[in-house]
Amino acid sequence: DEMRQATAALRPTPGRVTISVTPSFAAKWLIPNMAGLAERHPDVDLRILATEKVSSFHGDGIDLAVRQGRPPFGASIEAVLLFAQELIAVAAPELLGDRTVPVTPA
Repeated sequence: DEMRQATAALRPTPGRVTISVTPSFAAKWLIPNMAGLAERHPDVDLRILATEKVSSFHGDGIDLAVRQGRPPFGASIEAVLLFAQELIAVAAPELLGDRTVPVTPA
């Protein structure tokens, strides 16, 4: 009986999906794009874990994760590129002064 209870406790709750994302991704993209999700999928209990820590699928009960980086992420993990990201350096004009803007990194 104890084994059955322990096994049941390890199973994910039906309808519950836990997604791990960085706090900035949650605030800037995920949450603003979630409008209407609850109405379209009332049977899904979506939980968002916004953390800089790389969450463990097994240990933290994570179903999905959005992370920045390059594969491989692990032998049993399937990864799909969501979008390419550009990083752009931006400086205040006062910082540059009379200097020209570098075209390539030094």
